Amino acid sequence: MGRTSLKTAQKAANLLRIKPILTINKEGEISLNGFVKAFKKEEKIIGFLNNFQNLREIAIEYSGNKEEAEILKVKIESFFPKVPIYFSIAGPALGVHAGPNALAVSVLTN
Repeated sequence: MGRTSLKTAQKAANLLRIKPILTINKEGEISLNGFVKAFKKEEKIIGFLNNFQNLREIAIEYSGNKEEAEILKVKIESFFPKVPIYFSIAGPALGVHAGPNALAVSVLTN
C-alpha cells in the first residue's frame, strides 16, 4: 500500500470541499488537527479556539479572501470580545504553501 500523492490529496480535498486544520507547536512542528467542510469553517475554528485556556491574543491572516476573513473576524469577536484580534494579509510563506484563499488563525495564550 502506497501513500496518496499530494496532488491526489489536493484534488480530493477540493472535490469534497474540505480544508485541513493544521497546528504548529512550540517546537515548530506542524501536525494535522483535522478537516473541516468549507461551509462549516467558522464553527470549527470557534470550537478550536474554545480549546485554549487563557487566550491572550488571536491573529487572522488571509490570502486573497479578505471578505471571508473579515466575516470570520466578526464571528470570533462575538465569542471572544475581550481578546485582541490582529488582522493581516498572509506573508509569502503561508501564501506559497497554503495557496490562494487560505485563512490562518493563530493564538497566543498565557
